[in-house]
Amino acid sequence: MSFILTANKATLAADWMYARDAAGDALDTSDGSAFDIFGIGIKDDGNDVWIGINANMSRDGYNMSRVCNGKQCYNISNGNIGWGDLFFDFSGNSQFGTSNDNRQLFGIRFAPGNDSKVGLGVYKNVFGVGVETQNAGYRNFGRYYNSLSAKQKQTANVGDLAWNDTYWGGDPRYTAGRYTYSLNTESVPNVIASGDRLGDVTLLDSNSLYAAGFGQGLFQGSQLFGFKFSRSLLPSGNFIASLFEECLNDAIALRGHLDAPPPPQIIQPPVPTPVQPAPPILSPLPILPPELPQPPIIQDVPEPSGVIGLLILALLGGKRILRVKREL
Repeated sequence: MSFILTANKATLAADWMYARDAAGDALDTSDGSAFDIFGIGIKDDGNDVWIGINANMSRDGYNMSRVCNGKQCYNISNGNIGWGDLFFDFSGNSQFGTSNDNRQLFGIRFAPGNDSKVGLGVYKNVFGVGVETQNAGYRNFGRYYNSLSAKQKQTANVGDLAWNDTYWGGDPRYTAGRYTYSLNTESVPNVIASGDRLGDVTLLDSNSLYAAGFGQGLFQGSQLFGFKFSRSLLPSGNFIASLFEECLNDAIALRGHLDAPPPPQIIQPPVPTPVQPAPPILSPLPILPPELPQPPIIQDVPEPSGVIGLLILALLGGKRILRVKREL
């Protein structure tokens, strides 16, 4: 599959959504390349959300206690300038500041050494604050744009959004906006100040990201790193993901969409097959010998002469008894 990336438009490729940030639109005390961001990729595989970040600054940022620009020196509060936290805005609000004020943002802290007020993890109901002044940085996009335009003659770019996009509170005339000019002392929120923790993040190196399909050779930054977390921790729908460096020397945003996860499959337990009772085991019948014919039963029958004699005696006896009775 070919990978086509254009400025100000997230591109879907190999299940990854990518946004490209313009090269050379970062600032530091030299040529700006140390803080340059080149691209970000987001992937939803149904189980996890994967984030890949390509830049010249590693996940750990730069350890430094003091920064001087030739005119003024700035102390770094924790001795490190690094990444802010990643914000997801699913609210549909027209401005980032509104979502932040209403605690409608989701946020992920993934950089262990930054100035975030929460631990590593995924959060909802997030309220963000700006830590640019603690990191020798630019308070807002107006100051960032002015410095970039003056020093490098280049227009600032924030990935899929322009530096003065109405989402940041600006307008096309560059004359107003919450995080551009009208409130020039207000810092862009770039770390989580508070929120409700939802779950953990797993930190990833470049090999893990390439194995998950992150496109090799898409971006020119020297560093590729990322993280992943459970898909169930974020809602579904359209979103704007925003990532700012702590010093606001560069930033990137991506417009994307997360599909609703498929409903869980209800697995019916198998219907047990009725067990047929085993037929009874019959004992073998004994084998009897064949019956032999029985001899006829012969009864004794008196002989006829004997019977006649008995009858004669009976008659004679009867006559005698009769004679005796007459004599009497």
